Amino acid sequence: MRFSILIFLIISFSFYAKSQNDSIVSTNSTERVTGLKAGTIFVGASSNFSVTKNSPISSLNQTINTIMFSPKLGVFIGKGVLLGSEYQLYRSKREIPFISNYQYNSSRKYVDNEHLVSIFVRYYFGSWKLKPFLEVSGGIGKYKSTSEEKVHGSNITYNEEFNSDIKEWKLSAGLSYFITKRVSIDGIVGFGETKGDKSYTNQFVRANFGFSLFF
Repeated sequence: MRFSILIFLIISFSFYAKSQNDSIVSTNSTERVTGLKAGTIFVGASSNFSVTKNSPISSLNQTINTIMFSPKLGVFIGKGVLLGSEYQLYRSKREIPFISNYQYNSSRKYVDNEHLVSIFVRYYFGSWKLKPFLEVSGGIGKYKSTSEEKVHGSNITYNEEFNSDIKEWKLSAGLSYFITKRVSIDGIVGFGETKGDKSYTNQFVRANFGFSLFF
């Protein structure tokens, strides 16, 4: 139900933003700086990569590797109003080299994979080279989580796997700096929630950097 409401809001927002822009007289400065007018094709990509080593517990060291890659394709349906689709690949690997549970010592590895296809609406503000924007998106996909525990000093290995269909919504804000009329460098921060069909829920805040091309 919540996901259906989100899709309705995305569509409503796109038509509202388009109607608002259609009622504004276009200025030469906007098109001269960015060219974000109806019919312009958008191709973009963003990514995030991090490696973290920490000790959340005094006797427990762990390494966390996270990578996200997200290509996007869209078209402007009004001045500054972008409607598009996005594919998102998210992967996280957490490794704990030593754990003692009072019966045996072991090492553990957890891997999370997420594939998501979504639609989004983005609205660019202003007529400057540095343009803020807001974005709302919703999508569906697949989530897979695996864990592996190896007992030290033996050949014993314990494996677990969890799979789920997922739905995700996200609200984002960002800045685009236009190097030229057709190329921008982007920074974006998004807050959202991923829900699965097996009581899997994850709320997140993600910061990504990327680039965009306009044709």
